[in-house]
Amino acid sequence: MTREHLLEAGWCQDEQLESLLEEAERLEDKGNKLGYILKRFDRMHPRHTIDLAMGSESLPFAEAIEA
Repeated sequence: MTREHLLEAGWCQDEQLESLLEEAERLEDKGNKLGYILKRFDRMHPRHTIDLAMGSESLPFAEAIEA
């Protein structure tokens, strides 16, 4: 398993990623497949979620619909 596998699966580039890579290496050495490792990580080390909050003030209509 590589860093890219974890990033593509939804984990963020942070301090947790290095420990996940080490754990993945141990699990691979025991004969576990990539799919199992990702499922295990999903249960034990949830992916980061991005919290988007609505603005506290409303925008004028023209700004609100601007792409």
